[in-house]
Amino acid sequence: AEVSYSASDSIVLSPEGQKFFLYGNAAIKYRDIDLKAAYIELDMDSTTAYACGVKDSSGVVQGLPVFTDKNG
Repeated sequence: AEVSYSASDSIVLSPEGQKFFLYGNAAIKYRDIDLKAAYIELDMDSTTAYACGVKDSSGVVQGLPVFTDKNG
């Protein structure tokens, strides 16, 4: 199945071409699964994702990961 991804700031591909780094309102959709966060690292080789929020200028973490599976 196709993996779609987006980010409002930038998307960086690793030199090997196996990892994507998504910055700013990052989102990944795979089948019925959605993942949104301020930062997402997607490893296509191992089919894993790491997501986290980032601190704003006042030190408050924003964009914590939200995982949704439409199957329940």
